[in-house]
Parts: sequence; C-alpha cells; structure tokens
Amino acid sequence: MGKRKGKAVKPTSSGPANSTPRQQTLENWGIQRLDPQTPTTVSPDAVLSDYSIEGVSLSPPSFTAPPRPGTLLAVGVQPEGRTEVPSSQAARGGPTPMPTPEMFSARKDDVGNPVFTGALREVSGEFRGVVKPAVITLENLWDAIQSMNKNLIQVTDILKEDLSSVKVTQALTASQAQKNEERIDTIDGELKSLQNLTSLIIKDKEIMVTKLQVSKSKRSVTVVENGAIPLSCQVKAQTNQDSHFAVLWYVHRSSDVDGKLILKTAPNAAFEFGTYAEEEGLRGRLQFERLPAGLFNLTVQKVGVGDSGSYYCHVEEWLLSPNSAWYKLSEEVSGLTEVTVKEPDANLQVSQLQKNVTISESKWVAIDCSITNWTSTNSQISVEWYVWKLGHPEKQRILHLTRDGVLQYGDEEEGNTGERKLPRHLQLEIPSRGLYRLLIQSAEVQDSGAYDCRVQEWLLNSQDKWYKHAEDVSGLTRVTVLQPEAALRLDLTVLNVTVPEKGHFQLDCSLLSRSSPVSRLSLTWFMLRTKSGVAGDGSSEVEKEPVFSIGHDSVFEPEPVRWDGRLRFKRVSTVLFRLSVQEASAADAGNYSCRVEEWLPNPRGLWYKLTEEESGLTVVNVQHTGSTLQSVICSNDALFYFVFFYPFPIFGILIICILLVRFKTRQSNKNSEGKNGVPLLWIKEPHLNYSPTCLEPPVLSIHPATID
Repeated sequence: MGKRKGKAVKPTSSGPANSTPRQQTLENWGIQRLDPQTPTTVSPDAVLSDYSIEGVSLSPPSFTAPPRPGTLLAVGVQPEGRTEVPSSQAARGGPTPMPTPEMFSARKDDVGNPVFTGALREVSGEFRGVVKPAVITLENLWDAIQSMNKNLIQVTDILKEDLSSVKVTQALTASQAQKNEERIDTIDGELKSLQNLTSLIIKDKEIMVTKLQVSKSKRSVTVVENGAIPLSCQVKAQTNQDSHFAVLWYVHRSSDVDGKLILKTAPNAAFEFGTYAEEEGLRGRLQFERLPAGLFNLTVQKVGVGDSGSYYCHVEEWLLSPNSAWYKLSEEVSGLTEVTVKEPDANLQVSQLQKNVTISESKWVAIDCSITNWTSTNSQISVEWYVWKLGHPEKQRILHLTRDGVLQYGDEEEGNTGERKLPRHLQLEIPSRGLYRLLIQSAEVQDSGAYDCRVQEWLLNSQDKWYKHAEDVSGLTRVTVLQPEAALRLDLTVLNVTVPEKGHFQLDCSLLSRSSPVSRLSLTWFMLRTKSGVAGDGSSEVEKEPVFSIGHDSVFEPEPVRWDGRLRFKRVSTVLFRLSVQEASAADAGNYSCRVEEWLPNPRGLWYKLTEEESGLTVVNVQHTGSTLQSVICSNDALFYFVFFYPFPIFGILIICILLVRFKTRQSNKNSEGKNGVPLLWIKEPHLNYSPTCLEPPVLSIHPATID
C-alpha cells in the first residue's frame, strides 16, 4: 500500500508493543474472543459508548452446585510472578476503586474519523474513580473485563470489515487509503492500550479476601429408631458484619453416589425442601432453628434405619448491594456428622416358669403367659398359644390374639370326627398389662398336653408402619386331665337257687356303689359253661353265653332263640336289677353272673365307658319231677280234649233232658195237691263247678232240694 502517513499513537510503557504479548495476556487471564452478531454499520458514537465501564453489569453470578465435602474453594487467582498487595482500604473491608472513562479519550481528525489517544494512566492505590458497587468480588471484576474485551473485539471486527471494504473499493484515492490505514493503526494501538489497561486492572486491583469460616469438626451420633437427629452448623467467622447466610443441608448415604439436598434456607430467611426431603417424606419431620452467633440447627425427627448417613451443611455468604441486589461473597462446607440409626434393643422377656397341672375331667384349667419386660411402652403385643399332645409330631396352634386385639382360633377346630369347636371350649382373659390367661372350660382327657405361648412385640417405624421387632416363648405348662375315679362296686355274694322243672327263677344284680349319680349303667347277664380241654390235660375253659343285655341308652339287645319269650327284666330300685326266667328246664341249670358297665358324659355331651364290674355267681339247679295225671293229660292233646272238652256237650244234653222231664211232670200235676195237703218236692238243677285249665278236673255237685 505504500508508506503510511501520519504519526501512530505509541503504546504506553505499561503494555507490550506488539500483538503477541497482548494475546498472551488475554490467554493468561482466560479471556476468550467472542464473535457476536453485530450489525455491519455502527456509528462511531455507538462504538465509543461501548467502551464505557458504565455499561458493564455487575450482577451476582447464577447459583452453582455446591462442592463436595472437603473441596477447597478458590478465593482469587494471581498470575505467576506477581504478588498482590491489597490496599489498606481493601484490607479493612472497604470499597475497592475501579477504573473510569477518564483514563482514555477519543478525538476526531480532519475528515471526521475517530482517533483514540494514548491518554492512559496507570492504576494506583491513590486512584479516585467511581466505585460500583461498594464491594467487588473477583467474579464481578472478571465479568467486567470480559465485557470490555467483548466490546474491543467488536470494534476490531468493524475496523477489519472497513479495511476490507477499502481494499476492495478501487475508486478511493491513494491518500484516502493511506489515511484509512493510519486510522487502522491508530485504532490498533488504542486496542493494545486497552488490553494493557485490562492487565493492569487485574494485577493492581486490590481484591477483598473472604474471611468466612465454618466449623470443620467431625462427630458421630447414634440414634435409636423413632428418635431425633440433632444437626448443627457453626459459622465461626464472616467477611462483613452485614453478611447474610444461606445454609444448605445435605446427607450422603452409602447407597447414594452424591449427597442429596435436605433443606435450603436463603439469605432472606426463605426456605425450600430438597429432593431427599421430598423422597423420604421429611416435610413434617424437619425443624430448623437460627440462633445468634452464627449457629444454625436442624433436627430430623422420627428417624428410621434408612436415615443413617453422613450429614453436612454448605454455607454461602451473601451481601446486599446498594441497588438491592444480592451477590455471593464466598461459600464453605462444614465437617461431617456421621449418623447411625439403629433399631431399639430387644428387651422383650416372657416368664420361663414351667408348671405341672393335674385336674379331673369337667374342671376348668388356667394357663398363664406373663410378660416381664418390654422394649417400649408404646409397643403392641400379639400372643399365640400352642399345644403339643402325645402322639402328635408337631405343635398345634390353638389360639391367636393379634396385635390389634382380634382373637383367632387355630388348627384344632371341629374336624370330621364331630369334635367340638374351640370357641366354645377356650377363653382368654387379660387381668392386667402383660398377663394373658388361657382358660380351658370343662377340660377333658383329650386336652392333656404341653402348652406354651409365643409373644411378639410390634413397633411403629418412621413411616407409621408396624413391624415385628422381637419375640419370645414362655415355659411349658404340662396339663394332665384325669377321668373321674371309678367307684362302681357290685355284690359279689354267691347264691344257690333250686327250682323245679317248668318253674321260674330270678337272677339279681345288686350295686353297692357307683362313681357318679349322673352315670348310666349297661347290664349283661351271662350263662357260664365249662368246656373240657381239647388236649386232654384236664384243663378247662369257661365260656360266657349272653342271656340278656340292655345298654346305657336303655335299648334292649335281641334275645337268643333259646330264651325267646321266657325272660322278664325289672328294675327294682336304683341299685337292684332283676332278670326272671320262666319255664325252667334242665338245660337252664348252670352258673349265672351279671356284668355292669358305668358310662359318663364328657364335657362335649358324648358318653364314654368309665369302668365295668362283674357280680358274684348265681348257681341254678332245676329239679326233674315224675309223670302225674295232670302232666299226662296236658302233654297229650287227644286225651286233653277227651277229658276237658267232650264232657261238656254230654252234660248239656243231660241237663236238657232233666229239665224237660220236670216240665212235663209239673204240667200233669199242676192242679193236684199232695195227700193230706202236703205239697210235692221239687228237684233243683245240679250246680257244676268247672275250671277251664288243665290243672284241676271239673267238680259236679248236686245240692238238696228245698221245700216251697
């Protein structure tokens, strides 16, 4: 293009003379070049206005995720080889001076193009510029520098576009092109000066150092379930006495990768629940307290085993700017509080006392289950009763009282054998707290066995759900139920009875005592026959032949054929029973005895045989008599009819003839009188006595006549 005209503005001594150091300065401070979408035509006034620090926004940065416990927070970055010495005013916590637009100026040349002069001054501790805001953090300053760098890059892009346009346009004169080149050089020099200014601001600016300190002490806490976790966060030092704090409470469990937010309190005392509080339902179980001297307390109530973990707080220090905007000064994390939540110790104890109980049938038996100690007074108790009977391989559950007071009957309910149902047989009493009493009403032999109770203690967890915490088994209570003592006694006297053939004899069964007045008796008479031994060794065997039987339900058994129609049973009294045998024969001779069975009802109303006894022998002898006229007549039917039946018609005809003769004689002598006035004698009809049995013959008697 030729030699440039005009004098370019030289960079100040504080900055480098070429673009390479400038680029290094930007890279050292992390300044990146941005290419925003800027209009191609921008007025010079607008360009100048973009260089003013007045247009820089110093709002606090957006909230970022808190660091993990143990992470060091950076409070400032110093370039290598330079040690920053804060001014006395900054060290006292006062405002830090900022550069102002007076440090640089712009003018126009003869053509009207803007030219930046090198009227730049170094920033020193004695600088008196405009202070915005009262306290500037490194983050705010860095945002301002990036904003200024962005404006410079925009100006450079605009100038480069103008240069390209000048080169393309060949209509401009050489002088005008040279002037444009000079203007570009001037602007480039001013850009370098501004970059030097940025470097000076970073190096010479007194940045306020944070003084926030949070207690780093670690502690371990062991809490019983349903208890409370006390958490504290102590701010030991702060940067400014007007600082406000935002406290974030976190928990890190072994099952979680990172800590989860429990509660966040803002500097203005507003709070919001975190993800952990929402997931675990902690809204109604958190209690936050802000105390003087920078002490913050958080209490987690009704904790469960799942709440075990590492708890810590994250403290942020905030200040309120003059324009009522909050900006964060610093942040720090407290030490860990290791919390272990365990279940309460199982203190449930049930009495292990063993007992032996022996009672008579139909009596009541009481089996106690006593709790001597509990884990908690607010616990709920469930009790199960078991019995181990002889001949059963396993225990059987007979009764269950649930923790909410529902009574359930177990395995021993009515079966196929018609046994009674346990609800009518068992009762449960609770005389006092911790004492559960099982009552067996009207116990029977089948209730004998070893009884015990199993007690379960239930507790309420933090989610208001009941869970089984402990259980214990009591000692055994061995119950033996005996039947009533048998007291049946019979008369064992041996009797001898001799009867004639065709006569009758009696077999008595006499009771001396009985076991119960409500018992029933079953009687059976036997005829004892002796059989000789088959081996011929002289041994004999007694055979009992049933004669008559009546059950305890008063039902008669069928009579054997040989005794059919000849037996008569009679209950003489409550202790005397009699069996009569009619028409005895020689075959009826022998030894007789009666067997008595005593039956009692069990508590279910079913009858069972308690005992049986056998009376003494009754020896019966039947005498054989010779043949008599009566026996001969009665034994022969033809002779019986000839003697007792045929005479009747003959006697009847004879009487009729006598009456007929008498009637005729009386008619002939009706009007005649006897001689000398004596009347005639009349003959009365004979009187006949006749018995229609075969025992006595008929008797014919004639009585003497009477005189009328």
